Amino acid sequence: MLLKILKLFIIAILPGVVLADGSYYCHPYYNPYGCPTPTPTPTPPQVIDTYCTAGPSDGYQLTCGSSSLSLFSHISPDVYGVEYRWTTDCPASFSDSHASAPHLLFSDIDNLQSSLCRVFLQVLYPDAYARNYSYYMPPQYEDATCSAVVLIPDCVSCNEVDIEEDVLILDVSSRDSYLVIRKISVRIIRSTDRKRAKRQARQLRRLARATYKEIWSVARSLSPTVMQCTGNTINCVTVSYTDELATITADVVQLEEIAEALTRLLQRTTGKRRAGRKLLHSVDQQSQEATQALASIPEVETRCF
Repeated sequence: MLLKILKLFIIAILPGVVLADGSYYCHPYYNPYGCPTPTPTPTPPQVIDTYCTAGPSDGYQLTCGSSSLSLFSHISPDVYGVEYRWTTDCPASFSDSHASAPHLLFSDIDNLQSSLCRVFLQVLYPDAYARNYSYYMPPQYEDATCSAVVLIPDCVSCNEVDIEEDVLILDVSSRDSYLVIRKISVRIIRSTDRKRAKRQARQLRRLARATYKEIWSVARSLSPTVMQCTGNTINCVTVSYTDELATITADVVQLEEIAEALTRLLQRTTGKRRAGRKLLHSVDQQSQEATQALASIPEVETRCF
């Protein structure tokens, strides 16, 4: 009986055993009240290194005349739930900044300057704790960042337009028109004794000569070759020939009007309705040739250095 009482006292006083490492071990056989359930210490997730590439190692290059650039990416490891975030310092936007392979869109390709810019990619991996549906702790992934260079080339294409022949046509046609006008005025002076008609014929002839000289002077001031450039011409110099061509056009019309006025004066002085018609037709032909030559001369020259 005494031994039984001593055993119950030992169980009550010593329900467990202190181990050599200082930890306490509870033996359920010797503890009638049961041992407390130990709280497990969670194991931290394994952190896995990640990396990504946002394009080729030598970068992207925009093709001249193209307004978009196809991007691509590669990530490791590739797991479900990855989020892509694209940004750029290029003068462009993305078709979808959260896609793995979006398009880089350029809106104003004609005014793009030759330059280097970059696209940046941030890869966000899903949270490991949010995917912990069991006692197994899945690995934790580090977010990855990468970038790639984008080369915007100098997309200027230039060619020379030779207008020397057109300038020669303007010179010859206006000279021939003046010679015809002078011939009509001479016929008027010889066909009448009226001083007013003679004076008017001489005035129109002097005006025709001055008009021809102006055409010759302005046409010769034009460069024999005109540079025409297309593409990214923002750094080019633009030279306008609008005023010069407008002056020549007005002078060609004026020579034709002088010829018509002298032809009517010749018909009145001679009394012949068809007098000078052939000469007037010749001036009309010269005027058409000059108009065609004017249409072949560019109004604007683009000089890119």
